[in-house]
Amino acid sequence: MSRSFKALPNRVLVGALTLALATPLAAHAQTCAASSELDNVADPRSRAALFATVCEADERGVPVEPLKEKIREGLAKESSPDRIATAVQQLYKRLEAAQVALAPSSSPREISAGADALQSGASTASLKQLRRAWPVQSLVVPLGVVAEMVAFGVPAAQASTRVRELMERGATNAQLVELGVNVQRDIAGGRAPGSAFDTRFRGTMSLLARGPSSAFTPPGGLLTYRPR
Repeated sequence: MSRSFKALPNRVLVGALTLALATPLAAHAQTCAASSELDNVADPRSRAALFATVCEADERGVPVEPLKEKIREGLAKESSPDRIATAVQQLYKRLEAAQVALAPSSSPREISAGADALQSGASTASLKQLRRAWPVQSLVVPLGVVAEMVAFGVPAAQASTRVRELMERGATNAQLVELGVNVQRDIAGGRAPGSAFDTRFRGTMSLLARGPSSAFTPPGGLLTYRPR
């Protein structure tokens, strides 16, 4: 008759338990480490810091691809390892803040767009308001438009508030993109950013008041937005 489980020596039980706990952790560590981006960071201390950041993001459900893209960007620019590690850590914090602000239904693309908006100067409160305006529909385009408008000089509070108001009135992604394209054109023509944005905002609002309009698709299709 084989020995019962209780008859196993304590050292065997301890060893089995240690192996059971260590195996998933080791597998997770290998997953985090399986990255050519990390392999290309020469400085051991910076590489360890990057490894810790990527693994922590992965454990918390924060998208890691933007972090890897940031590492690739830093390597391509030949930035110092320490500077790369700092930039990645800062991006991770923005991604984490965006994830919380856009809960409960946020996709990796929305979180990345939210982090981009935060970097441009938008607040976490404004991200929460955008989420409430569109609880289910993707916020990738609205967040991208906010980030682009702020990058062109429109005050962050103005951009996020006006975009939210348009969303609440039923604006489509295409109309939001059209707004952004027109504002950029106006600014290039010499208009002040805030004034140009408000003028185009009022124009879009008037279209929404008149009812459904034909969708606008700028040359080359809808704009896409990537985290900075």
